[in-house]
Amino acid sequence: MWLSLVPPALAASALLFVPGLLITAVAGLPLRTAVALAPAASIGVIAGAGVVAPLVSVPWGTGLVIALTGIMVLAAAVARLLAARLRARTASSRPPAQRPALADVLVYTVLLGVSALITAWLVAREINTPDAISQTFDAVFHLNAVEWVLRTGNASSVKCYLESPQGDVYPMGWHTLVALAMKLTGSPSIPLTTNAAAVAVSALVWPSGCLALTSRLLGRRRLAMVVTALLCSVSSAFPLMLLSFGVLYPNFLAVALLPGMITGLLDLFPAQDEPSAPPLLVPALVLAVGGLGMAQPNVVVTFLIALSILMAVWVMRAVNGARHGGPARRVRDRVITCIALAPVIIGLWIVLRPPQKAASWGPNNFTSAVVGEIVTSTPQGLPIAWIVAIPAIVGAVAAWRRRRLRWLVVFHAVSCALYTISKTMPMEGATKDLRYWLVGTWYSDTFRLAALFPLTVTPLAALGACVIADWAAQRYPALRLREAGGTRRRVAYGALVAVLVLFGPASWAPSQALRKLEMTYIMDAGSPLLTPDEMALIKRLPGLVGEEEVVAVDPRSGAALAYALAGTDTTVKHIFYHDTPDLEIINTRLRFVATDPQVCEALNNLDVHYVLYFPGKMISPRGGFEGFTSLSAVNGFTLVSRQGRAALYRVTACG
Repeated sequence: MWLSLVPPALAASALLFVPGLLITAVAGLPLRTAVALAPAASIGVIAGAGVVAPLVSVPWGTGLVIALTGIMVLAAAVARLLAARLRARTASSRPPAQRPALADVLVYTVLLGVSALITAWLVAREINTPDAISQTFDAVFHLNAVEWVLRTGNASSVKCYLESPQGDVYPMGWHTLVALAMKLTGSPSIPLTTNAAAVAVSALVWPSGCLALTSRLLGRRRLAMVVTALLCSVSSAFPLMLLSFGVLYPNFLAVALLPGMITGLLDLFPAQDEPSAPPLLVPALVLAVGGLGMAQPNVVVTFLIALSILMAVWVMRAVNGARHGGPARRVRDRVITCIALAPVIIGLWIVLRPPQKAASWGPNNFTSAVVGEIVTSTPQGLPIAWIVAIPAIVGAVAAWRRRRLRWLVVFHAVSCALYTISKTMPMEGATKDLRYWLVGTWYSDTFRLAALFPLTVTPLAALGACVIADWAAQRYPALRLREAGGTRRRVAYGALVAVLVLFGPASWAPSQALRKLEMTYIMDAGSPLLTPDEMALIKRLPGLVGEEEVVAVDPRSGAALAYALAGTDTTVKHIFYHDTPDLEIINTRLRFVATDPQVCEALNNLDVHYVLYFPGKMISPRGGFEGFTSLSAVNGFTLVSRQGRAALYRVTACG
């Protein structure tokens, strides 16, 4: 059964890397940077094609994505040629960029493969079955959005019509990835392809970015790379938690892109003894940031925090250089650059925030408890993985003592501070607006901020493991692998991998976390979104109603998923849909169809002849629509099919 997940997972993996890598490689970026930025650049192309499609009056799809990729590859080739001619006229005192050794590439590939297998295994344990549906609030929108893209050919992040009849701005990066994977493989199942894309992002994008970031920060030290590969999947805060809560697929995708994005950002601010930034790095980063924004804009703000910290470090380097005889003009130029960019960064911080009423998540813990979560690198009360927590503490101390890595500690501290604010700062009184200003970008949501922990904790833990290993080797000479023979070194690394796996992914902490997180994917009679009876009735819908029929649904009952799961058109496809006048009448007064002529008029205007009725539980705390209350006990409807309490009715009161 799990084999059915392989084709769409491979398609999603290819879509995540091939378009972007073609562009970044042709642009002449170093191999590590090209691979690190590739997934974000790919999302920029795939989701960007959705924005371009209406402008050129063509439907979004594979052909447009290929055409846009080809145009950008050609543009990158021309720009690289022009940049090479311009650069030949200028001299540089910096060392040239070195190609990675074949051994390093092989080590990276093997470690990525090991990490991918472990992470895929953990995600598979969480979702339980290949076509499982997340029994969460946002699943209704995300699954239906994929069907909308496939059915209409409209994948624009600028005009998303699932939220209102006028269209709203909504990032469609995740949905276009899933939809295109379905087009390439011919997969008929949106839940299956959604889970396949989740596996591809978790198992390839996230580990590859973490490995690239650690390599950029700590050089080519093999121990750091091994630790990163095995620990990036241990923290349940990411990727597992964002696949359980929400479900926050767009945020999940965007956070997975961040390590690679920051790797590219570091190349933009090299130290004096490092190779200068590649000429086309800035355009590549702009494309990648576009992809990040079309995945989830709040993660762009996280990226801007890293950018701000690195710009401050960039200026301080120039100041220190001037103190030791370097050109003072460099300080002035860098300060002017930072001042010019400051309004852009502040403006994006403001513009990318949702409305204050949407940032409605309140505090939920005490400061003392949050401090414990921060120290143990385990947010949201998840089980503590000590194999990550202890090296991360050591790594944070060691990084602060190293001038080049001090920025990482600051970045981690900022993330922890934002998390603490979201967990503890009151939403009422004098702090209400301050809370919104500081963490409103992330909807004041502790889960979204908690997911950022592994971004900084993973490289800190890798550094901490190296510090611990160096201390042990100094104290116990028998542990010095550099002086050991090849066989002994291989045995030692094999033992290290075994220990990390046993105390990491295969340990008690991830298993306990999975017991909690997998509950959102289990479908039973008490499921908050869909029960087995409701799913069985949805699967029968194509044989019960015509292809062009529209079925009235209450999305809060899960009935709106008939659109994604059966291809049946529904009156509402999103729990937060902004009603039209006719829909407002149906949603509030449908049960009075036998006595209220306005209801029949609204039904006729929307050509609605059927009602899908799922009584009982509701996924929304607001309860269900008033018009769908106790439909089985009122006149004007004829039963077409029933499965348990779930029922399909035909409207007979309107003639």
